[in-house]
Amino acid sequence: KHSDEAVDGVRAVLRIFIVFALVTPFWSLFDQKASTWIVQANDMVHPTYEILGYSFSFVPAQMQALNPLLVMLLIPFNNFALFPLLRLIGIEPTALRRMGAGIFISALSWLVIGTIQVVMDGGTPVSMAWQILPYALLTLGEVLVSATGLEFAYSQAPASMKGTIMSLWYLAVTVGNEVELTVMRVAYFLNPFRPDP
Repeated sequence: KHSDEAVDGVRAVLRIFIVFALVTPFWSLFDQKASTWIVQANDMVHPTYEILGYSFSFVPAQMQALNPLLVMLLIPFNNFALFPLLRLIGIEPTALRRMGAGIFISALSWLVIGTIQVVMDGGTPVSMAWQILPYALLTLGEVLVSATGLEFAYSQAPASMKGTIMSLWYLAVTVGNEVELTVMRVAYFLNPFRPDP
């Protein structure tokens, strides 16, 4: 009943959807930077910086500005320095390798943020500036996963299915966001020290 092209298009979408399903947990963890990491930063030392005679400090929510700044720096760095260097030493940064590396690097950001929390729980004051490292790792992971995932999916999908692929990508992101939100809600209600509403 259907043409070979239509059947092949559906098969391509199903293969890509499997990759997208693996990216969903990445988005659940990625979005913790806008919730859990800010909660952590509230309990950190907020250093004051002085530039040209002006003193300023960052509040925890302003750490979020690191993400778009680092994205704008890391994309050109990857394209003009990192990927050519990898090719030079004989490693081809294929789409799936970049995505795998992105997920691994993002996991490292969680090890760093967890280590910071362990140090804080031990009673040692920690500067909020220490969060720059996990933000940098997480953003590098985001650049490798997000941009590469879209590029991979768009290149693998037939022309007639590109819109479907984009909708599946956004579905994967949405499911990841919903998982993060659900975990935060459950953690809030299970917290015996939560403030009364």
